[in-house]
Amino acid sequence: MNAIKKIFKKSEDDRFYVVFGVTGAQGGAVAASLLAKGATRVRGLTRNPTSDKAKALDKRIEVVKCDMDNEEEIKQALDGAYGVFLVTNFWEHFDANKEIEQVKRVAKIAEERGVKHLVFSTLEDTSAIDAPVVKDGFKTPHFDGKALASKYLQENAKGLGVTQFYTSFYYENFIYFGMAPKLNGAEDGVYRFGMPIGSKPLPMMAIEDCGKAGASALMDDSTIGKSVGIASCHMTGEEIAKAFAEVTDKKVEFIPMTRDQYAGLGFPGCEDLANMFKFKHDYNETFCALRDLNKSTKLTGSELKSFKSWLQDNVDALQKAMQDEE
Repeated sequence: MNAIKKIFKKSEDDRFYVVFGVTGAQGGAVAASLLAKGATRVRGLTRNPTSDKAKALDKRIEVVKCDMDNEEEIKQALDGAYGVFLVTNFWEHFDANKEIEQVKRVAKIAEERGVKHLVFSTLEDTSAIDAPVVKDGFKTPHFDGKALASKYLQENAKGLGVTQFYTSFYYENFIYFGMAPKLNGAEDGVYRFGMPIGSKPLPMMAIEDCGKAGASALMDDSTIGKSVGIASCHMTGEEIAKAFAEVTDKKVEFIPMTRDQYAGLGFPGCEDLANMFKFKHDYNETFCALRDLNKSTKLTGSELKSFKSWLQDNVDALQKAMQDEE
């Protein structure tokens, strides 16, 4: 029996996996986790294989140039692949329709190339919320484009084994997306941050947990035809503020903003994000259930990274992110 298990494991490890967006947070984490889980053939795709990020990748990853808008590059990149992890980047162009077309293009070529398993990093359809349309008929473009792409895969990619992979709010958003608590000139010394989620819990994830979960889903064919979610924790705004205060030794306060207040902040994408938070608030039970923590632990194959632990690991970067802009 042990010999049979070893043979089966070797067969799994020898499969050829391709990861889109390998220089990005999600793609890079999945590629690294594939290697950590024993995959021996991993190809990472990026538009710029000579970038510093590409050069910094694990040398066991075969880095290949591929633009999701270029059919010939996709064909070459997917040739011989068994499994593909597909993540798109809405924030690069703010165009949900372009995102949909990219997924359709990759899926079509993946089928033609005989790919057996495609894991698509996706999100929910938010059209049911009571909120204004933001752009091109979409209420939350960075969610709704992926949702329509998922629907397309379900209805049209019949020859392709597809796993729908639902992600959560990145811990890293507090560093790289300008969401960290700030003084904003307040004389009382209190650092504040706001989100329109009221008292509802927000599923969040460490990028390393996302990578482990994405890699596990790709290496496990039993996930084909299923929707799987990943979250490292579910925390309310008050709990997030408390964790920030404990780790940074600062006074931190959560402001439960309204959807309209957040939409009026004026930064690129604020209306999209306002509707995203409203969806997470209004459909909180369903949203959290898809990102069940016990199932997430099982999927990652390891203990989930707590928010407080992540804060402690990144305290220097967070202290910098919490500074007011001059």
